[in-house]
Amino acid sequence: MTRELEIIFMQTRILRLASEKWHQTIDDTIKIFKNYKVAEFIDNCSGIFLCEGDDCVLDEVEIMLKNNGANFDFLYVLNQ
Repeated sequence: MTRELEIIFMQTRILRLASEKWHQTIDDTIKIFKNYKVAEFIDNCSGIFLCEGDDCVLDEVEIMLKNNGANFDFLYVLNQ
């Protein structure tokens, strides 16, 4: 598998995992990912992320979103 495909698969897995964890539809999660350029973030950090598990990558995505002003009021899991 090429590195590009590995990154695409990771982006897809993280999207699905975020949707489940945040109790959001895939469409709503896609909107968040697009608004905050999450796919680009995953691509830019892929060297490290390819060595980590999906849960760890999602944790990093959540930190990035918070640092960039994402409003997580609708995400009960992040407010615990």
